[in-house]
Amino acid sequence: MANRETKATSRRTYHRCRTVATLAAILLSACSGGAGIGSAAAATPPASAPALPLPAHPYFIPGETITWDVSFAGIQGGRARLAIGKIGNDEGRRLIVLRAEAESAGVLSVLDETHDTLSSWIDVDSGLPTRTESSTTGTGKPIVVRSQRVPGVPLAELQIWSAKTGDDGAHKQARLPTMQTHDPLSAVLALRGWAAPQGARVTVYSLGGIRVWKNVFTVEGKDDLDGPLGRRPAIRIHGVSTRVTAALVDDTSKPARTFTFWLTDDAQRIPVRLSAHTELGDIVANATSYTVPD
Repeated sequence: MANRETKATSRRTYHRCRTVATLAAILLSACSGGAGIGSAAAATPPASAPALPLPAHPYFIPGETITWDVSFAGIQGGRARLAIGKIGNDEGRRLIVLRAEAESAGVLSVLDETHDTLSSWIDVDSGLPTRTESSTTGTGKPIVVRSQRVPGVPLAELQIWSAKTGDDGAHKQARLPTMQTHDPLSAVLALRGWAAPQGARVTVYSLGGIRVWKNVFTVEGKDDLDGPLGRRPAIRIHGVSTRVTAALVDDTSKPARTFTFWLTDDAQRIPVRLSAHTELGDIVANATSYTVPD
């Protein structure tokens, strides 16, 4: 009994840590489908904050790779990695493929090894995803979700595999709030290119797994951060994520999730740090390496 309870606790703890491990790679906790971030009293940006839209094109450097270490309540809990491919062509469209991975580490990996992946095929000219695939074992029950965007309409075709669905998976459709609905990885490329002054805000809808989220980002200011990548000037951005119902309205029955992340204020625009508060303790993700091709 004690062993089962220990493993159950480790899974719940990892579920929170891998949320932010993936979040460090994608900058959107809610979009990764994780649980536990934020509270019902989550702060919302002031209505007077100027709205500034995302740029028309994503920001990335082909071939770049970023890694993060994730700690939970001061203890190492996970690692994350984001790899960006080279631009390719598919039926006349220019696409870039991104892959994010998150896994348990430290004490959690001893108790229960877990591994999540998220891949996205993004149209370079629009910055929007054409296809997204995610795989998670964070709850102890592997789930794979494939999302294919329907051209010309705000709709995604979903195929879901789990222990209950069988080889063919379950098929469903997800209505999207707008044609500009992102996935977690396309959103991070858009935010990296968002040159916004202090106080500016933007609302970004995203589809993560089978859920749609409304994410409001506000530029809070600038900081100088010390870390494995050296001392870097960084832009501090506050995020609030709210579930969206099937009727495409905010789900007020669930608490909003809040977090803060920092992008380096230089040509690389690296998501260098993320901080979130949960009911079990603070989660912090710090970038540990950044590489680009010669």
